This record gives sequence, C-alpha cells and structure tokens, in this order.
Amino acid sequence: MTTPRFFKAHGYTLHLVYFALSSLKDSEKRVERRVVLHLGHDVPKEVIKDNFYIGGKKMELYHQEFDHFILFNNRLTKTERFPRKVLEMEKDKLIYVDRTMPNWFDRVFPDLSKELKGDQF
Repeated sequence: MTTPRFFKAHGYTLHLVYFALSSLKDSEKRVERRVVLHLGHDVPKEVIKDNFYIGGKKMELYHQEFDHFILFNNRLTKTERFPRKVLEMEKDKLIYVDRTMPNWFDRVFPDLSKELKGDQF
C-alpha cells in the first residue's frame, strides 16, 4: 500500500502541491543561487538529479491518489517573478489547465501530458 492510500484509508483528505522546474539545469542553478545568497545549504548534484527525475516520476504515478492536486510552474524569469499555477485537479476531475502550458511540460511530464490529452478528462 502506498503512503497516500494508507492515509486515505484512515480518513485523511490529501492535497498535493507540486512546484516544477523546466530542467535539471534549472534545479542545479536554483541550488547554486540559494547557496551564494546564503539562503540554503548545498546539495550534491546527484541528489538534485534524483529529486528532479524521481520526484517528477512519482508525481506522475501517484497524483491521482490525492483528493486535490495543484501543479505550479516554478521557473521564475524577469517577467514571471512568482510560481504560476498550470494545472489543478480535484478527485480526478480537471479543475484548471493553463492555456499557456509551459513548453517544457510535455518533455518533463510525458505521462501526465498524455493523460491530459486522453479521454480521461
């Protein structure tokens, strides 16, 4: 039994809020910037890589086990200074999809992208 299923079986309502970056390089730059600005500790590149790829894959595999799921584009730019909501689901029903889905979404989350384009929604 997965952790979400365990908690749901015990009466909990589960929410997943996922902040995504467009690439492994963006993740590495985010950590480097945090360290330079003394806002956080260094993280080995292998751990950053695992967090990026394994975390994204787990989100794709398990997001439907949550009662409420929101995905944010956390790639900040000069014009986008705050995370932007790109997707929201509640109990497997699509609540919101950003009309300007980030161009990296299909590459980073291929399974979720197929799911959104399929008959399920």
